[in-house]
Amino acid sequence: MAIHNSPISSPQDFLKSTTIVHTLMLMAQALFFGVILYITIATEGTSTHSMANLLIILVPLWAFLVLIAGTAMFKRKTLEIQEDQRSNTAQKLNKYRSALIINWAMIEALALFCLISYLLVRDLLYLVLFACLFFLFLSKRPTKERTLSDTGLPGSIFK
Repeated sequence: MAIHNSPISSPQDFLKSTTIVHTLMLMAQALFFGVILYITIATEGTSTHSMANLLIILVPLWAFLVLIAGTAMFKRKTLEIQEDQRSNTAQKLNKYRSALIINWAMIEALALFCLISYLLVRDLLYLVLFACLFFLFLSKRPTKERTLSDTGLPGSIFK
């Protein structure tokens, strides 16, 4: 299955569209948190799900491994973009957008898994992990400076 990258008419359009994607992914996490909170309040009590012992090890371990792998993948992709001499600015920005979205999706998947784990076992550890991942995701908001730093493109592209 091929990923379709829509053409970028300008770096400003890239930044605007990428910010919209980031905001929507952030809102999805917040909405899912709201749904989980509502379900938790509506169903009162504690859960002693049989997977509690497994999840207490699996969730933090998976979070650690995925964050390490996601960071390594993102750095590798941005280094490839910086060293790419054949691609024009639009092509580099498309590759960068793909790397960003993959990195964000990995963080979002972890965050949602933490919420589902909380729903299953009602252990606050998973809400703390979710909050950390949510704020990590929030800190990854695309900016001109970050785009220029990650891609190695000249600052003049945003003028």
